[in-house]
Amino acid sequence: MSMYRYFIQPQLNTYNNGLIGYELLLKQYNGEFWRVPASFNDLPASVIADTLVETAKTVTQNWFGVSERQP
Repeated sequence: MSMYRYFIQPQLNTYNNGLIGYELLLKQYNGEFWRVPASFNDLPASVIADTLVETAKTVTQNWFGVSERQP
């Protein structure tokens, strides 16, 4: 079974080095290293979505100290 993960990197303004935002790069682990999937068309939408949801939870908890919202 393949393992997928989003890598987060900042987008910087090249004129003043200011932070514009962040981008998420989906990568697949092949047993040795992470690489961009050979074809995104072959990935089920559920894999992309579920990985994104898990990434968002992790980022929220680790970067902002916030756990899932209570209803």
